Amino acid sequence: MKPVNKLIFLLTLLICSHTTYAQNNSFYVKFEQNGRRIYDKNGKVELKKDPFTIIIEYIGKPFDLKVHTSVHPKVYKRLKDGKLVRETAPFAKERKDAPDFFTQEKVLPFNSEDNYFLWKQNNLKSIDPKHAKAFKNVEKLQINGEILPLAEMKKNIYLTFVYTEPEPSGDFVEVQRETFVLHRVNTYKHETKAYRKELQRKKMRRQKEQEKQRKEQEKINRKDKQRLEKLKKHKTQKTK
Repeated sequence: MKPVNKLIFLLTLLICSHTTYAQNNSFYVKFEQNGRRIYDKNGKVELKKDPFTIIIEYIGKPFDLKVHTSVHPKVYKRLKDGKLVRETAPFAKERKDAPDFFTQEKVLPFNSEDNYFLWKQNNLKSIDPKHAKAFKNVEKLQINGEILPLAEMKKNIYLTFVYTEPEPSGDFVEVQRETFVLHRVNTYKHETKAYRKELQRKKMRRQKEQEKQRKEQEKINRKDKQRLEKLKKHKTQKTK
């Protein structure tokens, strides 16, 4: 193989290997509070002003995540609207000096608009052959250097998680992003009277539909029975 062709082959192999690595890795973000999973709806999560847990579940090999937290929606909205990571201020450049998301235990730190935290891959809490997990328990908040209890937070919290991989050129490529807005609520939706009434209405509609189907089936059964009786009667008359 000629030197030039060999170089091209090696570069192609390197790029393909990198792409495969990125495609084989991904992550899920989950939230828990008061011992139960809190499911998001299109990135919107309802949380009481009680301690909660952020869980990262890795698919494939664990990796570092870039995290931006704020009470201002600017970064969240840009990425939610599909803007490129490299065109969004906190993530535009790789930062070797990015602070650790786990520096303070049980404290959720907040960023300025031009920086991000690193959720480092070595913060694993459980290791599984298929799914490695890491989590952060949150009981307090740190805003502008001041630590506050969760109960004092009345604003929404905007969370953005970004997974990037370095390129041979020294640049980076975005692999995955997840955006969330944490709504502070006094009562979960499933605990409200309106929600319970809606569930009751759905139950009644389901029961009516089931009753309707039952009656229709009974009608079909009666017709089948009558048809069989007529056939039987006809056969009896024929034999006579």
